[in-house]
This record gives sequence, C-alpha cells and structure tokens, in this order.
Amino acid sequence: MCKRETLSFAGKALGRLTILGGVCMLTALLSGCGKEPVAASTPTASISAFSPESLPKPTGEPTETTTAVKSADSSAEKVPATDEERCKLLIGKWTQQRTGTRNLTVREDGTATMTVDLTSPYRFVFGNKLTVEIAWTLKDGRLIFETTGGKPSVKVDVLTKMFGNKRDQPILELSSTRLLLKDADKGEPDHDWSRVTSE
Repeated sequence: MCKRETLSFAGKALGRLTILGGVCMLTALLSGCGKEPVAASTPTASISAFSPESLPKPTGEPTETTTAVKSADSSAEKVPATDEERCKLLIGKWTQQRTGTRNLTVREDGTATMTVDLTSPYRFVFGNKLTVEIAWTLKDGRLIFETTGGKPSVKVDVLTKMFGNKRDQPILELSSTRLLLKDADKGEPDHDWSRVTSE
C-alpha cells in the first residue's frame, strides 16, 4: 500500500512538473525567452487608405472624364460642322455590301436612287434586283431617307410594309471617301458606305 501511495504521489508530482514545464516553455516562447512580449508595430494609416481607388494614377494615364472628352472630340472631327458642308460631301455615288451590293446616287435636288443586287435568301422575297427612289433631307447631322417609289413596284411595296418607308439616321462619319450612318434598329450593324470614285 505504501509503495502504491508513493508511486501515486510521485506520478501526480511528475504530472504537475510536466504541466508546469510546458507552461514555462510556452511562456518563454511567447515572451521572447523570458523577456517582456514586444507588441507588433501597426501602421498608423488604415488599410483602406491603400485601396486601389485611393492610389494616384500614373502620369499620362487617361481618366474616365478625359477619355469621354477625347471620344466626343474624335467623333466631332469625323463629321463636318455644318449641314451645308455635309451636303456638299454627301452628293455623289456610294456603295456598300449589305444584303447584296447596294449602289446609292445622291443628287443636289434632294432626290436619290438606290439599286440593290440582292443575295440569297433575300432574292426569294424581293427578286434579284431592286431599284428604290428616295427623297432625302439632312438636318442637324441626321440623314433622313424617305422611299417615294421604285421597281418592281410590288416588291418595293412589300419592302416598305416590312421595314417602313422612312429612315432617320445620325451621321457618324462623313468624308470624301466614307459615309457612316447609325442604323436605327438596335443590334444592327451601321451602314458603312464607300464613295465610288470611278465608273
């Protein structure tokens, strides 16, 4: 009994010493081997102060405002300033590839003629070729086409019933070689005409 009690007492004492030793080792590690713990230095400025939005932009990098201004200036440079200048450039012959080959002749008297050599599947609806007579006006940088007739008349009637007889399109670019019109239908590509310089 005496031996068991002695062993029990010794085991308890050893366990306490082990726990105490572990606590001392842990304390030493945390306190820098017996020294007072040194508090980690923290930056005086908040982390949010270093967010990407707060950082100054590199010199020369365009901001959203300057980009928008440049875009507007660039667009303005592509179109003559007055309708009189636009009319002078508009007169003549133009061509583009869209549902076939389109040829447009714009005259000074406010009339125009468009011939279209159609490709499939448009041929099944309108035939191989359409000739559309147009009255045009230009106001505040917008080109307005109104269909007044054409051949074959039955096919032109079908065309106007399907798409209307009037198109009001902003001029995006107008030069001696190019006429770019904004398509009125959302999602459709713009009308990109090239001037015909020779027959």
